[in-house]
Amino acid sequence: MSSIAALDPIEARFLAKVAEPDENGCHLWTASTDKDGYGQFQLAGRKVKAHRYAAGMLDFPPEIQTRHICHVPACVNPEHLTFGSHADNMADRGAAGRQAKGVSQGLAKLTEENVIEIRRRYAEGGVTQRKLADEFGVSRRSVYRVVLRKTWAHV
Repeated sequence: MSSIAALDPIEARFLAKVAEPDENGCHLWTASTDKDGYGQFQLAGRKVKAHRYAAGMLDFPPEIQTRHICHVPACVNPEHLTFGSHADNMADRGAAGRQAKGVSQGLAKLTEENVIEIRRRYAEGGVTQRKLADEFGVSRRSVYRVVLRKTWAHV
């Protein structure tokens, strides 16, 4: 980054933690990141998201989110950032393939094989969602959501 010394001290400290643009034009955060790879910046005694600082969004309400057009969480290039709702952000995450599904989700109690078996047996009839829930060790609501493809839709 050019002429950091002439900048505001906070901005200079921020820019010192940003790499030169990569081949995609991303300015990657080189300092602390959270578990999802988003940069963290210490400002006035609290951690803030580096991309929110870069987008000038620190004073915006939390329901207005910063979205990465480049789909790179560590990018702080203001040209790669835009504003949107939580729903917009989740759609971006899904489009970029960053949405955990199935057993990779981490809290899953079922496997893909279980889901296929639940759907098959329920479609054949003669078994209740409650019975399937008890058999597979999940709630009846979980079975209901599996059957309606509200969860595990990719299977």
